[in-house]
Amino acid sequence: MHELQEVSHLARQVLDRLVERVCGVCERNCCHQGTMMGSQDLRRLVRALAVDAALADRLRKGLVEKACEVAADVAAARKVVELLRTSGTGQAQDLEVAEARIRELEQFRETLASGLSLDYEDLRRLMLHTALRHNLLRALSVLPGGHTALARFAGDESSFRFRGRRIAPPRCIFHSRTVGCLAGRWKPAKCANFFCTADPSLLDAIHSHMDFDDFVLAAFDPITWQRLLELLDAEARLGPEYHEPMVVVGLGDEHRHELADRLNRAGVHTRLQQGIGGTLWAADVERLGQEIPRGEGLLLVLPELSAADLYELALGLDRLRQANEQRLLLVAPAVYVTPSRPPHPMWTEHTMSQPIGYLECYLLAEDSQGAGSLACKP
Repeated sequence: MHELQEVSHLARQVLDRLVERVCGVCERNCCHQGTMMGSQDLRRLVRALAVDAALADRLRKGLVEKACEVAADVAAARKVVELLRTSGTGQAQDLEVAEARIRELEQFRETLASGLSLDYEDLRRLMLHTALRHNLLRALSVLPGGHTALARFAGDESSFRFRGRRIAPPRCIFHSRTVGCLAGRWKPAKCANFFCTADPSLLDAIHSHMDFDDFVLAAFDPITWQRLLELLDAEARLGPEYHEPMVVVGLGDEHRHELADRLNRAGVHTRLQQGIGGTLWAADVERLGQEIPRGEGLLLVLPELSAADLYELALGLDRLRQANEQRLLLVAPAVYVTPSRPPHPMWTEHTMSQPIGYLECYLLAEDSQGAGSLACKP
């Protein structure tokens, strides 16, 4: 188990370096194409915030930075309207519409600067940013020379940037110029799953520097027994909409029974089930998830799990997520098999998205009392 944790740690370092070097260089995709957070992505983030004070602090600081950017946008737009009104350019009605759109964006800035509670409803309000900004740009486009004047007044702090003759989309509201993604480990699905069509391509870089098994092991995070309990307690407290599947390597029998008992005491009826051996397929995972009653949980103990199996597991769970069929499914393999032969077809065929990033995969810390002794099986 210790060897597996070391390999995972080294693989994660390689992956982080590749992401830092390649991701965002194009400035035309992902973080620079508006906000990709969906409703379930937000719930997942709220669940993480319930147990991670550092994440909450990072997010609050980043949103204050965003408030400064929105303030710069508001100031630039006001200068445009003032210039056009003073010069007698544009219809009075169109100028009034532009001023109304500016006030709406200013109200959004006040929301950012006021210090959000970071619950689900507060975070949902952040999703308005792209629409408010778009409405303002549309109002300015009606005014003669509106966008030209905006290009003149938008300074370095503003989000308004031109690509050729068009204004570029805004960066994601959860993306900071100074620290990158404010969500950190809890990125939305499209980002977490390495969706990339850019040049340079992040996935091409990953294929060039990592093999399949190391790439999958890089998706695992170390977790203590106490932190695992905190995550599950948060799920039980927040409700069924916040249930997230997870894979935990290293759970011994004592741990498995304690987790099931703890969830049952918290009001989430959870049963233990022994899985059968053989190849794991996405369709089987999808069917298994659908059979779990909403609001209940399943702790599935598999004889073994490989990187290719993990891909199928992630694919099946992703289908459930897209169908809004989230369930509390804990997968506890008795043995993690590496290397995986052959690699999953999505890896060998260089599919533009890899499903493993969004799935929560954990390696239980060896010093956790009752942990299983799960050396990887060659």
